[in-house]
Amino acid sequence: MRRLFLAARALVPILWLGAAPFGAAPAQHHEHHDHAGAAVDLPDECAAAAHGRDASPNVRHFMILAARRGVFYDGGGPSAVVLIAVDETAGETLTGAVGLYADEAGGFRFGAVPRAVYDPLVGAPEDGDSVMLRLELSPAQYDDVLGVLSTWERRAREGALLYRGDLLMNQILMLKQATEAAARCGREIDLYALDWGIEDRISEDNPRSLVPFLFFAELKARNERLHVLDERMPRAALSLLVSSSGGQ
Repeated sequence: MRRLFLAARALVPILWLGAAPFGAAPAQHHEHHDHAGAAVDLPDECAAAAHGRDASPNVRHFMILAARRGVFYDGGGPSAVVLIAVDETAGETLTGAVGLYADEAGGFRFGAVPRAVYDPLVGAPEDGDSVMLRLELSPAQYDDVLGVLSTWERRAREGALLYRGDLLMNQILMLKQATEAAARCGREIDLYALDWGIEDRISEDNPRSLVPFLFFAELKARNERLHVLDERMPRAALSLLVSSSGGQ
């Protein structure tokens, strides 16, 4: 059943198939597995959800983790978690993102990221100062991540962020929760424990401004085998990314 995907103010509402709106409570988590027998290795709730989700088999779901460094005065840069859902049969593509970025006046912003910001971020070619990891998600993983992003977008919109006056800490916690949500029903994802503990070398040995970039770079190194190459992306999603980066 189609209904409006009610995104944040910066995003245009798009018709989609069963998508929970940003700012709403997460939908019930269900999962459909493409690999026979995989459900037996998942947590009970993920295995049960595999049989209960009313999802179109034509819809593919993706999470993109993208960040840059050396853009802001503190050495950091924009970073975002981008969700893409594509139904090529119906000709529908849904995108949305939450993250940290700078507005036109140079001020830091956290929350729903405008497409004018996240399109170049996910579409630019990688170099030493940029990183991008594309992961294909099951419907249940997508729902879980969407729930995290919805919660953080609502907090930002309502002025109820957990860390008052510290947008970077909110961003780091959001990135941690979103990636953990993706791995909850997808054990193949190799997570890095971003927990500020003794063994957390990223937060222990680096300024906080670089944590989002270094965290995504570590996840990219650990999950290179899962990175969705251009030739495996749906044509509609890939054309969107390519066009946003000027064809690069």
